[in-house]
This record gives sequence, C-alpha cells and structure tokens, in this order.
Amino acid sequence: MRTSAAALRRAFEEHPFITVLILGAALRLITAIFSQGFLAVDDHHVLVDAAERLASGQGLEVAHRRSILYPGAVALVMRAMEAVGDSSPHHQMLVIRLLQAAFSVLDIYFVYRMLERIASLRAARLGGLLVATCFVLPITSVHQFEETVCQVPLLAAVYWALRAEGERRGAMFAALSGMALGVALVLRFPLIPFVAPFALMVVCRPRLGWRRAHFVLSLAAVLTLQGFSNHLINHEWWYSFRSYYGPLFHWPAEALTPQGSYPQGEPWTYAAALLGIFIPPFSVLFAAAAARGGTHSPLLGVPTLTFLLAISVIANRQERFLLPVLPIIILLAALGFQVVETWFARRAWRSAYRALWTYYWAVNSVLVVAAAFVYGKKDRVAPLVFVQARHDATGVVVAEYTYGFPVPGYYLGQPRPQVFVFEDRTRVVQDAQAVRAANPPANYLILYSDSVEVDEARLERALGARLRRDAVIGPSLGDELAHVINPRRNHATRAVVLSLEPRAPAPR
Repeated sequence: MRTSAAALRRAFEEHPFITVLILGAALRLITAIFSQGFLAVDDHHVLVDAAERLASGQGLEVAHRRSILYPGAVALVMRAMEAVGDSSPHHQMLVIRLLQAAFSVLDIYFVYRMLERIASLRAARLGGLLVATCFVLPITSVHQFEETVCQVPLLAAVYWALRAEGERRGAMFAALSGMALGVALVLRFPLIPFVAPFALMVVCRPRLGWRRAHFVLSLAAVLTLQGFSNHLINHEWWYSFRSYYGPLFHWPAEALTPQGSYPQGEPWTYAAALLGIFIPPFSVLFAAAAARGGTHSPLLGVPTLTFLLAISVIANRQERFLLPVLPIIILLAALGFQVVETWFARRAWRSAYRALWTYYWAVNSVLVVAAAFVYGKKDRVAPLVFVQARHDATGVVVAEYTYGFPVPGYYLGQPRPQVFVFEDRTRVVQDAQAVRAANPPANYLILYSDSVEVDEARLERALGARLRRDAVIGPSLGDELAHVINPRRNHATRAVVLSLEPRAPAPR
C-alpha cells in the first residue's frame, strides 16, 4: 500500500497533468460501469424518454421545452447500437454512461489549463485533483443530468475567452468561446444568471478589442439555431426561451412563487449543500478559499456569485441545480487556497491546516468509492431489466402499493409490452378487469408491497391467474441512505417479480 501511494505521489509530482486526467478518468470509468439506474426523475423521464422518442422516429412532443441537442445525441447512440444488433436498454445505458464519463474528463482538462494560465502550476495541480476526485462529480457526470453535461462547454467558454485576449489566433478563440457559451446555455437554460453577466464582462474587457464581435456573433448564431429548432419542434420561434424566462417577467414573478409540484427547499439550501459536499469542518476553509479566488478572478467570481444568489431566490431549490458551476467553484477555491494557507502559517497553525486536508482526503476517498457503486432507483429499474432479459414479456402489471412512481418503461425494450399500473388496493378488482381483457395477456407482475403475501393472494384472485415468484429485488444501499436522509421524497422498498400463469380449467 505504501509503495503504491509513493508511486502515485511521485507520478503526481513529475507528471501532474496526465496523472489527474488518468485518475479522474479511472474513477468515472468505474462509476459508469457500476452506478446503474438513475438518480432523479429528470435524468430518466425527461432525458432518456425524449431520446427514445427520437430514436424510434416519433419525434419530440410539441410541449418539449428543452433543447434537442442532448436527447438528440443520446438518441444517436441508441440508433447506433440498434444498427449493430444490440437493442438491450441495459447495454445502451452502459454505453451512454461510458461516453459521458469520457466527455466529463474535459472538466479536469479545462480547470487544470485555466489555473495553469491565470495562477500557477501548484494551483493547477490542486484544482485538477479536486475536480478529478470530488465525490459528487464522477457519479453525477455519468448519469443523464443536463446540469453536468453543460459543465464542459461552460468551462470551455471561459478558457477560450481567456485565450482570446493574448494569442495570435484570438479571433478563433473568441468565436469558440461564444459558441461554447451558447451551447452551455441551451443545454441548461436556467444557467442564464451565469451566462448573462459572464458574456457582458467578456464584451467589456478592453484587451479583447475587435475580437468581441466574433464572440457575440458566434453566441448569437447558437441561440438562433436553438430558436429555429423551436420553430421546427414547437411551431414557435424562441419557445424554449419564452417557457423558461417568461415567468421572470410576471408580477409577482412566477419563478419566485412556490409551486406545489416541485421541491422548494430553503433559501440556504445551496449554502448548506456546498458545506456538505466539501465535508465540514474542512468546507469552511474551502468556502474561504473560494471567496478569495472570486476576488482574484472577477471574470469567474462575479458570474458565479450572481448564479448562486439567483438560484437561491428562485422557489424551486434542488441541490443538483448547483452542478453547472461546481467545477468553477472548485477552480476559485484552488485560486484562493494559497492565501488561506498563508493565514494559517502566520498563526503557526500549519499542523491544523495539514490535518484538515488529511481529514478531507480520507473522508472524500471513502465517499467517492461508495458513490461509484450506487445503483439509483434499483427497485424501479432492476425488475424491468430482469423482465426484458427474458425476451418473452407480453404485458407487465406494476402494483405500486407502497408508493407511486412513473414506470421507467424504456427498460422493457422494444417492442414494448403493455404496462398496467395498480395504485390502490381497494380498486384491485376494477384494475384487474383491463388486464384480463388484454390481448395478448399480461404475463408478468411486479409487486411493491409492505404485505406481500396478502397482496399476492388478493391479486391472484382478481387476475384469475396463478402467481409464481421469479425474483425478489431489494433497494440499493444508496437508495436506502437517500430514504433515511429524506423519506418524503426518496423511497426504498423491495420489488417482487412474479410470472402470471393462467389457471388450468377445472375438470368436468
């Protein structure tokens, strides 16, 4: 163990850039393989369902307000795998996670290169290592969150804007920066509180000179393409922009008014999330360093602060909304840690400073390994994967007697068997009538119940079929922990997969 640690330390000292890239890539590769399922409703039922519609040729619904860019890219992967003869949803999602893992390594690249450019090699090494290993990033990077996919173009926009000022090919970098900023925005429209002040500050930088025209025109071109795609899909130019930003112009602003269907959180939700992500009490040092880094680089500090304040005011507050700027916050902290270290040194507290770093690395290492094996919503996904792998499903009954949820039917594959959802035990006879009348008949039942034997007997009578247990699938450890933390919004229960077998006719 000591030999391995020493070898890693030597590699980090001699080849820091390559080492942090390999380390970050390895963590994301492991997570892509083992972290199956999905973490939130949006990263499946918004993205994957839309991508499946595109892949199957149905097209997006007229009310689809997000950009076609992300679901379109995922749909291309689905179509490519079908073209080579693999239509398994389980395999398709593995390939998509692997591709996203590779894409997310660019976060490390851009953070490292920016710190190397505006600060020092030491800051670049620290920032690259933090982005590579922060336990939140590998797992969110491989799942289908638009909040993480937009990180790469956002960082690219910042990096290329910096390069546009002092290099011979500055016009090209200015154009690339504007294009990347536009892509980041259409991937995640609520990113506007960062994009708007950043774009304004770039345009006002005197050293950019005439290159600012390239930045503005390329940004405008991307936004115009998004408007045109809205015209094709929604039959209304700028539909996405109106849907997202229109509520901000109502009085009182709808975005500031709590909506019952969304998690609300508190105004301090994001501050508490940041303190938790960077592991208290170390996170206090991290916050101080990030604040200092923001004053060192206003081009990043001002848009980041504006973004944090804006999303804290908007009523719908969910911790994952922090993800677009999380690598930038880490970059700012890497900029400011030198000042924090100096503050400790002046008070002869070096040992306390080193102890806090040791504590952070130890706890974060445990968390990043644990997160890599989280099977999100396993009780919803794994039963459907089990049924699909048998390739004989003609219909599936899903009895949701512990909690209600939208069924992720994508995992049943194509052709899709009909799905019947039972939600109320008192209506089991009425619900069963539709199943008994179906042709072809349903031949699988997935039961979520806190009284399995009683519900099995009730369903057997109502469906007029004999039930045979095929599998019992429990929730993942990650789902159980999420349930403990927030039982109102996170559920974890057993799923029992049963085969429906017609009863033999009674002998005459």
